[in-house]
Amino acid sequence: MTQAKFKTKILLKDSLREMPIGSKLKIKNRQFKASVVRTTTTDLKSKEGYLFDVSDRGMIDEVVVTRLR
Repeated sequence: MTQAKFKTKILLKDSLREMPIGSKLKIKNRQFKASVVRTTTTDLKSKEGYLFDVSDRGMIDEVVVTRLR
């Protein structure tokens, strides 16, 4: 009998919602691509009123998300 391999699913929207205001979160490209992070933050802004700053300046394989509101 072989062991089952379980994967934990990371939900980007839930992670962004739980961020306290003013905090920063680094997201690696292997977890979520920058375009997916930008689309998700825009979706949260338009539907729920959250405001984020997404930056990949000076980063090679990660994105920094800052919650503003």
